[in-house]
Amino acid sequence: MIHYLYEGGIYFTGTQTLLFLITLATAVYMGLKVVKKDIKQETRFRHNLKVIRSLGLITLIFGIGSSLLGLFLTFDAIAEVGTVSMELLAGGLKVVLIPVIYGIVIYLTSFLIWLGLDLAARNNHSFVSH
Repeated sequence: MIHYLYEGGIYFTGTQTLLFLITLATAVYMGLKVVKKDIKQETRFRHNLKVIRSLGLITLIFGIGSSLLGLFLTFDAIAEVGTVSMELLAGGLKVVLIPVIYGIVIYLTSFLIWLGLDLAARNNHSFVSH
């Protein structure tokens, strides 16, 4: 599985992985606040929850952008060479899609984390009354 991350371009998938780790760190921090029922301002908590979802979306957009760049470079190389075999083209297109698939997985994970933390905060009544 990890070899796909290298094939997809270590700079692109590495950046996506870094964004995912930041998302997970934020989620753990917010999860601890929910468990401890230590949420003093509901609006600030909700804003911080949106950060989790937004980081996932940024990761997805970054994956789409890197794939578009890869397609551009691929078609530019094909234009220079003239003709390529279908096997080579199919292999290149497969590699170009790796950052998009990785971005979709990260976005769905961040969305589920956001949803879970939001529901847990509502159900646990974690908001501190003033």
